[in-house]
Amino acid sequence: VFYYIKIKTEKQNEMLMTMIQALGIDKGRALLGNPWLVKEIDTYLKTGNLLPQPTYIDRINMCYKHLNYLMEFKKENVAVLEMRSHIAWYVKTIPYHKEIKLACFKAKTYTEIS
Repeated sequence: VFYYIKIKTEKQNEMLMTMIQALGIDKGRALLGNPWLVKEIDTYLKTGNLLPQPTYIDRINMCYKHLNYLMEFKKENVAVLEMRSHIAWYVKTIPYHKEIKLACFKAKTYTEIS
């Protein structure tokens, strides 16, 4: 049986797994812009410890890392176009995220995103 429930924290994951005695939970969309979630949940289930949340700088750096990976496989203009939608997920918790998203959505090159 699969359950499609929005899991955003380690504690939510543990509570759901305990309640339904699941072997696993599909994280799906919760991972968009939050690749740290897998490690956070794994650490919590193994140790009971909560990891610190990624900083704003961590989120921005991961954005660039993601864009650089895309550019290894795709042309710059295609990579930037695809990355614009991902940027919204990465910056959603950052102050002035709306302004950041609007500026990035207009970008057509790596330099314009920088």
